Amino acid sequence: MPTPVTESSEGGQHVEWSETFHAFIFRARIYLKRFWWILIFTVAAGVLVQAWQKHNSVMQYSSNAEMMVAQVSTGTGSGAGYTENLVGFFSTQTHLLMSDEVKNNAAQSVGLQHPEYAGWRPPGAGAQIINNTSILQLTATGPDPKYTQLFLEQWMLTFLDKKKEMRTLQIEDVSTSIEEGAANYKLKWEAAQEARKDFVQKNVIVSVQSEIDLATATFNALSNQISLIQAQLRVLGWTPEAQPKDKPDLLSDMDKFKHYIEGDSVEQIDRELAGSSLLLPNPQYEGEKQGLETLRNQYEGLQDGLGPHHPKMVSLKSQIDGLQKNLQVWRTQRVAALEDRKASLLVELRQATEDRKAANAKVLADQQLQTEYQLLDDQVKSYHDIYETLIGGQINLQESKELGQDMLRINLHATLAQPQGDNAVKQIGSGAFVGLAAGIVIIFLLGALDGRVMSVEDLTQRFDEPMLGVIPMQKRIGGQVELLKNNDQRQMFAESCRNIRSSLLYMDRQGQRPSIIMLTSSMPSEGKSTLSANLSITLGFASSKTLLVDADMRRGQLHKRFNIKNDIGLAEHIKDGLPLEKVIHQTGVENLDFIPCGQYPSNPGELLMSERFSESIATLRQKYDFVIFDSPPILLTDDAASFATRADAVLFVVRAGYTRLRQVRTSLESLNRRSVNVYGLIVNFIDHREPGYYSYRYYDYYSYKPSRTDKI
Repeated sequence: MPTPVTESSEGGQHVEWSETFHAFIFRARIYLKRFWWILIFTVAAGVLVQAWQKHNSVMQYSSNAEMMVAQVSTGTGSGAGYTENLVGFFSTQTHLLMSDEVKNNAAQSVGLQHPEYAGWRPPGAGAQIINNTSILQLTATGPDPKYTQLFLEQWMLTFLDKKKEMRTLQIEDVSTSIEEGAANYKLKWEAAQEARKDFVQKNVIVSVQSEIDLATATFNALSNQISLIQAQLRVLGWTPEAQPKDKPDLLSDMDKFKHYIEGDSVEQIDRELAGSSLLLPNPQYEGEKQGLETLRNQYEGLQDGLGPHHPKMVSLKSQIDGLQKNLQVWRTQRVAALEDRKASLLVELRQATEDRKAANAKVLADQQLQTEYQLLDDQVKSYHDIYETLIGGQINLQESKELGQDMLRINLHATLAQPQGDNAVKQIGSGAFVGLAAGIVIIFLLGALDGRVMSVEDLTQRFDEPMLGVIPMQKRIGGQVELLKNNDQRQMFAESCRNIRSSLLYMDRQGQRPSIIMLTSSMPSEGKSTLSANLSITLGFASSKTLLVDADMRRGQLHKRFNIKNDIGLAEHIKDGLPLEKVIHQTGVENLDFIPCGQYPSNPGELLMSERFSESIATLRQKYDFVIFDSPPILLTDDAASFATRADAVLFVVRAGYTRLRQVRTSLESLNRRSVNVYGLIVNFIDHREPGYYSYRYYDYYSYKPSRTDKI
């Protein structure tokens, strides 16, 4: 079914869904009207099938039961226990329940307990989850009520036994694996204990921590002592960087004091000695140094007045030299004391450094022992914990096996089997509904395969020829549609014919209005003869001198529509040479003449292609404004396709609901091969309810109502 589309404001196409729905309803009405009998057949078939099944069916009995999920203890010990996977739990349980193994085993168990049911097959069974619950509802349906109930009960028990068997096998497999793992880890635990025992026997592990603490304290004390010694040595001007690597015991810094003693200034020597905090102050030295300063001042004061050989000056000089010698002795002694102190500090520093190194080695050795012991101890504990866990899991699995519990338990035992209350009316009604649905599907399939033209869109979307007009369906009187007349009340029908007339009067495509016009179609009974007559009538009403020619010299019937004899006509004019005046008849319609087909000749195709007929057409072209030829169908003879080459324009008539698309395509291709100018398509007998045609409904309301003296 073509989908109506329109141009959108953006230039694209927009689907008219309302038109699509209207077209669907239109086609559905046509199909149902044509194939209504199929619905009766399919509905009757559906009812009969259901009635037959109801009559031949055996009474069925149904029993119900329920199983629910319950909390289950999986053992009191620690470690592994038997638990079920809750992912897809109900789907898994339902699949296991519905397995043939469980159902067949249940039926066999019933047969063993009740020999009268031995060998019976399992009845129909189903399982489903009740919404928003943890309850599984089970149903069994069969022809025997007692067997149905017994089977349903045994079905649940067999299922639980199957679950127990699966649980037992799984527990045994897991228990065996745990037992093997526990034995393995027990051996590892015992080996680790022996290794730890041997290590303790070889090493005094008990006092290791105290020895580490003592060695650490010794190390820290020696570090402090070394820091103090280094501080005192720095006061003496010694640093580890200044100590020669090849002579670690050489006191090279004392050379500066010796240098001072040998000749440097007294002031420089005193400043160096006074800066050492390792020597105590000497009052006698300070007193003699002050006395020396006093004598020097006196000597300098008397030097200008007395000569150097003056007894006073000689005495002062002698005293000064004596004090200088004493001070030199004092300085030498102080420098020696500093050298001794520095040597003593270096010895102490070396000893303290060696002692600290030994203490650090002791700490590291004790820590290594402690680490090795801790690793052995941790290994013993780890193997022991794993062993205990496996033993606990084995105990827990054993408890699960002994408890024998399952997550699913019977909540409701099998009820007494009750007869199924199948409603015969409901069953037959369902058959009728299925038959109705099947009938509708068949009708639409037949419609889809039918290929008949149903709407204007069927042609416009498949063929390039323009749409010249549409003619609505009309009631038939005596099997024929009544011709147009003055004051015709069929406004919609009359307006459609006027539209085609207007196309001929005002739509000239090649610069000249066509005057020789042929109407044809694919098959008979498409209404082209009636349309030819009505089109000619509307042209006559429009004051156009018009001639209607019945060119169907095989089955022409237009003479009957105008009550004109058919003893002489077009055939006699061409074959016998009768003049045109002898075969042209008045129709009683103003400006409209008519030439009947005449007696049916044996060679109508040759007559239409004759030179005499060509001359007659030229004569008629000069005499009339329009000459309308009603020709035979294209597909039945070659007359119309050959004669169409002589016409100015060909109007192709298609009957809606009758002509098939492939017939239209074949006919147009036949005309196109002869380079025939198909002026346009006319859809005849169209339903005014067809989508795109509903505007014609308002003609009767809005059109001008002619008076008795008016013409169409």
